[in-house]
Order: sequence, then structure tokens, then C-alpha cells
Amino acid sequence: MSHSLPAPSRRCLLVAALSLLLANGAGAQSESQVTSEQIERAGNLAGNSADAKEEGKPSFVALPIPLSDPTVGTGITLIGAMLYNPNHSVRPWVTGAGAMFTNNGSRAFGAAQQASLWQDKLRIIAFAGRADLNLRFYGIGAAAGDRQISVPVGEDGRFTLLQALYGVTPELFVGLRLQDLRLKTTVDLQDVNNALGTNLSPLELDHRTTTIGPALDYDTRDNQFLPSQGTYATLRVGFSSPAFGSDVSYRNLRATFAHYWTVQPHLIVAGRVSTCAVDGTVPFTELCLYGISNDLRGYTGGQYRDKAMYAAQAEARWRFAERFGAVFFGGTGAVARTFSDLWSVRQLPSAGLGIRWLASTTYKVNVSADLAFTPNDRAAYFYIGEAF
Repeated sequence: MSHSLPAPSRRCLLVAALSLLLANGAGAQSESQVTSEQIERAGNLAGNSADAKEEGKPSFVALPIPLSDPTVGTGITLIGAMLYNPNHSVRPWVTGAGAMFTNNGSRAFGAAQQASLWQDKLRIIAFAGRADLNLRFYGIGAAAGDRQISVPVGEDGRFTLLQALYGVTPELFVGLRLQDLRLKTTVDLQDVNNALGTNLSPLELDHRTTTIGPALDYDTRDNQFLPSQGTYATLRVGFSSPAFGSDVSYRNLRATFAHYWTVQPHLIVAGRVSTCAVDGTVPFTELCLYGISNDLRGYTGGQYRDKAMYAAQAEARWRFAERFGAVFFGGTGAVARTFSDLWSVRQLPSAGLGIRWLASTTYKVNVSADLAFTPNDRAAYFYIGEAF
């Protein structure tokens, strides 16, 4: 006997997956290194449904999703997706595309493919996109970010990602990831010209970075949408070299570790630590960025950037009604030239609260709205799913 997902549940599932993939991945984050994490989160949201495994017909969805993020402003993401299962895998296949537009003139377009082979032993993700983003450049280092003086930066780039992970155990997946970024960055010096009484032409930087390296996922969460217990850890290492077609040679490492505890039936505590390090001839667009990928809500992505970064946060998630909940979060972190300097520079704390509405009771997918506060600013967020 076959089982089919109710149409509202399929819709919530696909909206969550593609909004994370494109709104948070290609649009709200300004640099390429975070895109892959958001794609993987989208893939997780779309998968692991025994009902979808047995469904014979593809499921389609096309919906607009609101977006709010301090890096690119407010706007909308248009999503189209197809969920299907050609080989009766535990995880369905997803083919999706989307476009993002915001009030500061930023726009992004992308398409993604998730596939599962060999009884979910091999998980493949492919993504290609283009973005034209209007951002701000504050300089490099914590002191530069503290000054809160910036110049407008335009980033016009094409990004491609290919990743394949193999299941060594049901919880541990290891594999390889390839990223290719072709980026044209324009630094508008009009404000500098006005201050200095000069007439400098805009700076234009054009470069290609291709990185390849190992990837690792470890996941024991009881639910990928709204976990109440378990651990989720990731490790990404990338090597960029002219031998791979890159214009520069450098290395990067990015790692995350999150754990979830059920304190009471309606109260969950979650904690997450993330870190980043880069070394070599690193373009400023590829440095470690503070405040991206919801590492610490409240900071504009790219205001603080350097060769090393860490962010630690905790969140209390309280469900006070059948479909409504509240969250309270706080954390701190820093950027510096080296890991050893992270503990001697000024820390960058934030705290905030948010409201949750359970859009899908079947898959426990939340619609989230957060308000975050830093010592000098505040920021509002609207998104699908949880921050981590």
C-alpha cells in the first residue's frame, strides 16, 4: 500500500528547502563560502521521508518567500521546485530554482540539484548561481569593523558547487567538495572623494577562485527540521591553487558543532560553535566573515572579517502553544589575524529573541522571525526553519 504526503506538507517541505537554499544561501550571504552550508541545510530539509520514497508522482511548488537580513535588506525570493524519487531512495531527489530581489538593488539567481544513490549511501549536491549584490566594505580586522566606516561595494559573480558525500556509517558521511567562484568586485570611492576633495576612479577587482577539498558531516539529531536532541557537526577544508584554475593560492578551514538538549517537554536548549581560518594569498572576499550563516545574529555580514574567526551561541526554544513558540538567544565571538589572537581582541556579543510558527506539523518546519541586539546596533530577520 502506498502512502502520499498531504499537499500542504509537501508544500511546507519544499518551501523550507528552497528558501534556505536560495534566500539564505545565494542572497542573504555576501560571499561564496557560506553558500554550500545553506545548500546542505536545504538538502536536509528536503530529505529523509519514507513517505516520499514511495510516492510515484513528482510534487511541484512555486511560491514567493519574504526575506529580511541586514546584509542585503528586505525583499522577496521566488522559488520553484520539483520533489521526486526515481530510484526509491530514503531521501527524495530535489530539482529547484529561484531568484532573489531586495530593496537595495541586490539580486541573485540560482538552480540546485540534490540526488541520493546506493540506498542513500551517496549524497550528491550541485548548485550554480549568479548574484549581483550591493554591499558595504568596512576594512579588514576587528578595529576596522569597530569604526563603522564603510564604502559601497558591488559584487557581480558566478558560483558553482559540486559535492559528493559517502556514508561510512548512518551518522558519518565523508567526501569531496569543489567550488568555483568568478567574481568582479567594484569599490565605489565617491564618499572618499568627497571627504578628500579628489576624483579617484572606482576600484575594480576581477578574480577567479577554485577550491577543492574534503568534507565531513556527522549527524545524530532526532529531527533535522526542529531537533530536540543529538549532535550535528561539519568540517570543510578547501585548497585553492592555479593548478585548479584559480588566480590565487590559499587554504581555508571551516567547522561547526551543534548540540541539542530537551530540558522539559516544551523546552529545548541548543548550542552551536563555528570557526573559520584561512591562510595564503586570500582575496578580501574570501576572508572569514562574522555574522554570516546566522553564526551570530545582529551583525552585518562582512563588517568584521579577517583570517580567523569563531562564534559561539546558545538558544532556548520554548513552545508555549500547539503551533507557536518563542526563542531567546545570545552569544559572542571575534575575528583576528590568527587563532591565538582571537582571545585577546575585543569580543563581539549579541542577544535577542524571536517568535516561531509551526508551518508543518508533519515535518516540524517553523516560520521564524527574530530581533537581535548588539552593543551598537539591532537587526531583524525573517526566514524558514531554525537559525541552526
